[in-house]
Amino acid sequence: NQYIPATPFDAADKVDIWGSLAALYPARFLEARDPMISSTLDRMANRCHEDVYTYFVREKMWTYITVDWAMCYLLRDELPMFYRLFNGYVAHASPTNGWIEEIYLESRRGTGDMPHGWGAAQYVHLHRNSLVFEDGSSLELCWGVQPEWLSEGTKIAARKAPTRFGKIDFELQRSGSILTLDYNFAPGTPHAPIEELRFHIPPGLKGISLMRINGNTRAIAPGESVVKLS
Repeated sequence: NQYIPATPFDAADKVDIWGSLAALYPARFLEARDPMISSTLDRMANRCHEDVYTYFVREKMWTYITVDWAMCYLLRDELPMFYRLFNGYVAHASPTNGWIEEIYLESRRGTGDMPHGWGAAQYVHLHRNSLVFEDGSSLELCWGVQPEWLSEGTKIAARKAPTRFGKIDFELQRSGSILTLDYNFAPGTPHAPIEELRFHIPPGLKGISLMRINGNTRAIAPGESVVKLS
């Protein structure tokens, strides 16, 4: 019960355990804070180089599996580690925004598919989930948005973003101490029933005391991190 092994017969120093991430993301077989998940993530973090997933049994970084790893931290609401892996993954993109599949730690030589199509698709998942993410029967807005993305006057937007509940449009902008969110949610036909639509205030966003939501202004309580929209 120390971590989730790759097989019932081999320790992590014999067979890599990256596939164990699937127990949380995307399969959601175990709860986000299950002790087995926690221990597995800790073992991966202790092995990590350059804020991307690093093999246990080979001296190589494996770029695109970092996205599944990062999503586990989002589901645990451990946002500093999510940001760290998000930014680590982006930092290993090529100048043309592609990804090498694997990188040798010592020589920095790339191996595998170059550019890696799956790697590019994983980035789309990562960025999309930061803005719009279906968490069970809830639709989460801006759960993975980093405070640095919301500098004065910067606008973050999604247009007709498809979800299993329907389509969502939103614009988010900071102006001084006010965070302005304008959104419109349109259930699809057919669509899954939605229980909650929630907006996440990026932690560490300093100087924000008010939110204006579809024209209505309200105060942000100390320590408030999630606003239920519907």
